[in-house]
Amino acid sequence: MQEVLLVTPDWFEVVDVKNIHMKDHIGNTNLAKARKQWEVLKTVYEKLQQNGIISKIHILNGTPQCEDMVFAANQSLPFVSAQGKKSVVLSRMKHATRQREIPAFREFYKNQGFEIIEPPENIILEGMGDILPVPFTDHWIAGYGHRTTPTAIDWLRLILPGSITAVELVSEYFYHLDTCLIPVNAKTALYQPLAFSTDGIKILQKTFRNLIEVPIQEAKAGFALNAHLVQNSKGQKAAIIQQGNTYTERVLAELGFEIFSIDTSEFIKSGGSVFCMKMMLP
Repeated sequence: MQEVLLVTPDWFEVVDVKNIHMKDHIGNTNLAKARKQWEVLKTVYEKLQQNGIISKIHILNGTPQCEDMVFAANQSLPFVSAQGKKSVVLSRMKHATRQREIPAFREFYKNQGFEIIEPPENIILEGMGDILPVPFTDHWIAGYGHRTTPTAIDWLRLILPGSITAVELVSEYFYHLDTCLIPVNAKTALYQPLAFSTDGIKILQKTFRNLIEVPIQEAKAGFALNAHLVQNSKGQKAAIIQQGNTYTERVLAELGFEIFSIDTSEFIKSGGSVFCMKMMLP
């Protein structure tokens, strides 16, 4: 995954409560400030492109009346098939207002030459919000309990190359897997245990030899586990993270990541930070 897809925040605002972070923020976002924060994120990716960590940046314009479309991690799940073909599973979002975002992504992937896979109508699947690849492996971690359903994960096992490990999410503050788990590699992951069921924690402990707990305040309020870790086969590593998460930054620096600390506070009002605001493409 060496290419980045971003969606412009032209229509971003909080118009209802789809998760607990949106409570008390209806009509309380500053679009001008959000644009500036998004531009800073874009600039970071441009720097990573200049440094050769990523190869390309795609910009998709937001669709009118799709206020959450800026969170580009949710609408799709791109991958390379066992036959080596660029493929993408489109999401089937829980909320009808977010389902309106899918046509623009379908058109984008069509133009990029991806094989497009439509999900069954009887599942809920929210893309890379809940289905995370373990870097440099053929393994995936899937979260269920709030958005993506277990039946969606069972269906994905027939579609995705490699294996899928499923864990249950139990805290309303961590409604997507990408808010409470960062797989670093086959051995290491960062997580917040309050997000998971007891069985889910046991599964993660078996999956990752080095499971690092991030403080609850950084995970819940600071969206530290919604950081985006960018790595390539040359050993280059970068971590883009919401500012103020000093413990998590220290851990990532010790793991060899160059830290890019930015402000995504306007988007956090809607329940997302850096990882939510991009999609990585093959």
